[in-house]
Amino acid sequence: MGNSDLLALRKKHGLPVQTVIVLLRPAADPGLPDGPVRIPGAAGTEMTFTCVTIRVWRESCERLLNGAIGLAPLAPLAGAPTVEALPRNDERLLERFEAEVPDRTGELMTATAVLMGLKHEKELVDQIVGKVKKMEESSYYQMVIERGMEKGTERGMEKGMEKGQVEGRLTEARRIIVRLGSRTLGAPSDEVRARIEHAADIDRLEALLESLPGATSWNDALTRGGV
Repeated sequence: MGNSDLLALRKKHGLPVQTVIVLLRPAADPGLPDGPVRIPGAAGTEMTFTCVTIRVWRESCERLLNGAIGLAPLAPLAGAPTVEALPRNDERLLERFEAEVPDRTGELMTATAVLMGLKHEKELVDQIVGKVKKMEESSYYQMVIERGMEKGTERGMEKGMEKGQVEGRLTEARRIIVRLGSRTLGAPSDEVRARIEHAADIDRLEALLESLPGATSWNDALTRGGV
């Protein structure tokens, strides 16, 4: 992201904007300096980019374990903890996820296992995968998933009912328009019926209904109603 992009974002949101590069392992480190990066430009000019580089292996494991929940899966990549301490840290992660975000525990533990594979042996990663599988088989986890599905179903039903009510109003308005218009304008042609059916705005259909008494033809009524 260039300086112009940062300025545009700052202007749009009215907040400071900072470029941050997160490196997960030493092999991915291109040796970026911690200060400004200067790149030669055209005609002797120079472009300067300032960013913050976070090298996860230099971060505190405890800080990640106890910090923002979304960053906790990075803890196994941090510095300091020994291989022997990893199982206990994994237990701490699992306990925290289950306490704070039970409906996302499986997702976060899976992310932890994937990230662990960047640094640790397969045997250690398999331990995390095993915990995820056991957790998914537990009655508590199944209860959380079921509750999430119930909430999703309820929201879906509410939206469906709202949509059904709107469709019901549209259908009734179209039926009344055809019935009343046929009395003075004659039976509508297939083209007129299609235009009425395609009208999905209740306000326009009401405007069409109000235009019927003074209309000289169906086309006249449709034009007046904006359909």
